[in-house]
Amino acid sequence: MIAQFARFAVVGVLGTALDFALLWLLVRWRVWLPLAVSGAYVTATVAQFVANRHWAFRSFERSAIAQGRTYAVVSAVNWGVAVAVVQIGVLVWGLPPLAAKALSIPPSVAVSFFGNRYLTFGRGIRVALDRLRTLTKSS
Repeated sequence: MIAQFARFAVVGVLGTALDFALLWLLVRWRVWLPLAVSGAYVTATVAQFVANRHWAFRSFERSAIAQGRTYAVVSAVNWGVAVAVVQIGVLVWGLPPLAAKALSIPPSVAVSFFGNRYLTFGRGIRVALDRLRTLTKSS
């Protein structure tokens, strides 16, 4: 798991660099901030999915489409965290957008690694939910 996390971290750093670069560019072009954060995030997320599937997790047991759907759910949670933290950072704390974006990284890393390890590139959300139902019924 340590080597897998290290590969995941490399993908994450490269994806984060892409995300920041695109956000910087979009902010410079005066794109509405929530749209700029979202556009940069989605672009970086697609690149990270491909790199995580082929290199970090090396997972081909489920189809790319099935994994992509699950990855989208995990990424949607991270997107919500990113937008909320950036908006709060900018509007409430008066931070520059890139500084606010940096604050969104730690919670996203935890959600992303475990969500992707066990759901996206593991057996999937349905299997995890079935296991959870089984555990709650036996209690």
